[in-house]
This record gives sequence, structure tokens and C-alpha cells, in this order.
Amino acid sequence: MPPAKATGLSLDVTADLHKWRAFLAIAELGSISRAALYLDQDQSVLSRRINALERECNARLFNRTGRGVHLSEVGERLFPLVRTLLGDAERLELELKGEAREPAGEVTLGLLPSTAHPLIRRLFSRLRKQFPKVHLKILEGSSGQIEEWLTDSRVDIAILYRYGDKCPPGEQALASVDSYLVGAAGD
Repeated sequence: MPPAKATGLSLDVTADLHKWRAFLAIAELGSISRAALYLDQDQSVLSRRINALERECNARLFNRTGRGVHLSEVGERLFPLVRTLLGDAERLELELKGEAREPAGEVTLGLLPSTAHPLIRRLFSRLRKQFPKVHLKILEGSSGQIEEWLTDSRVDIAILYRYGDKCPPGEQALASVDSYLVGAAGD
């Protein structure tokens, strides 16, 4: 039996992985504008990419609504395949760069200004020593902004103040700080 030939593959629709990355981001975030923020691209560019992808696929991948977008029936079928395709492409890229076993890439951290300044210098120096291929990006903002950035996936990790004894699911307490009310005696 003759070996399979690489020229027998037809990759026209999957050749541009940027379109499929846009598809995945929009599907996961449910909004073209949120995906544009996440991918750091203009919303119009992203819309054109998706329109081109839908023409190439000869099918509508998203249903547009007043509140954003959601996957069409075809989009639902393609979603797990695209996620696997992009995951495999990412693993291939890491392997080619020899970084498959060493953490690499950009991590965006959201911090309150009051916590940022004491932490940043130590965090950068320790990260540079332990994981030189990880690039840290810091965004400072109010608690509300940082919560929104987490929701929109603009930050990967955030350090926030929380009140109460228990952390919400998926969060971990780094420290506990007592609060005191100070006033005149007998007041």
C-alpha cells in the first residue's frame, strides 16, 4: 500500500486560522465587540473576518440578536472541531519553538492601584527568573472595572478585595485583613 501523500489534503477553508480564532472568541464570549476587545482588534475587522468565513463555509455560523450573537446550528457543529483544531495548532507551535514544556506567552493581570505598587516589582523580578518566556501585562482599575475585565476575558488573573468569610467559587484567598472602626470613646 503506497504511503499517503500530503498533496492529497485540501485545506482551503482551514488555511487561515485567524478567522477560526475569531470564530472561537466570538462563540465563547457571545459578542463581536467583546471578542474584539479580547483579541485586541477592531470590531469591523472581526466582522469582516466572520463574514468571509461564512461565505467560505457557505453557511451562517452565528445568529445575530439585539444582545449579541449565538452559534447557529452549523456553528454548534463546528465549534468543538475548531476548538480541537486551534488547540492542536497551538501545541504544534509550542513544540516547534521548543517551549512545549516551559510556560510561555502573555498573562494579563488586573490589579487595584493600592495592591499594584507593592507587588509589581517583586512579581516582575521573580517571574523573570523563574519563567523568562512569560510576559506579564498589568492593568490597573477599580473593582468594578476589574470584574468587567474578568468577564470580558481582558485579564487572565485579578487580585481584588472581597468582604466576608468565604470566597466565591473559582477564587482563592491570598490573605485576610482585619478591619477596624476608629472613633472617640463612647461615641
